[in-house]
Amino acid sequence: MLLLIALASCASVFNKTFSQNLADKYNNISYIIDILGFSSLVSYAFTYLYASMITWTGKWLKGRASTVSITRVLAYAQIPIASMLLFQIPCLCLFGLAVFKSNTNFIQSEALGIFVSTIWYLLISVMGIWSFVIGVIGLSELQNFSLWRSFLKYILPFLIIMSIIVIPIGLLTWIAFSE
Repeated sequence: MLLLIALASCASVFNKTFSQNLADKYNNISYIIDILGFSSLVSYAFTYLYASMITWTGKWLKGRASTVSITRVLAYAQIPIASMLLFQIPCLCLFGLAVFKSNTNFIQSEALGIFVSTIWYLLISVMGIWSFVIGVIGLSELQNFSLWRSFLKYILPFLIIMSIIVIPIGLLTWIAFSE
């Protein structure tokens, strides 16, 4: 379970590094390795926290699964994201840190850079959706819920977190700009 979360975390860091062109700012591999280690710890903590929130909000919907069981489902749902490493590691070996730079001209070929970027973004989208679907189906099977009820249970903690963050920020912004 920890290995799946760590691998998915590594793939997510590579995705973030790729999409934000972080090699333009940080041009050494040790920075990326440090981020990989730190993000693995944060990902496990976030996964466990999210599983705890799903357990807590799931009680409202008469769910009875434990936090450990839900954490396991969330970890297995990360398999599609972790499988991105099968594409990312060869790209990193072939192109080095150039794959994380804003200039997409890999090996003097703009077409190859655009192709790799397009495939990368397509895979991020497909694997993210697939991971979400596996998570919803896993919760559905674990709790014996319908898919819609499981979907609600899966996103309810996210909605609660967003409302806790968005409402105060919105109020502060409204107060600041209304004067």
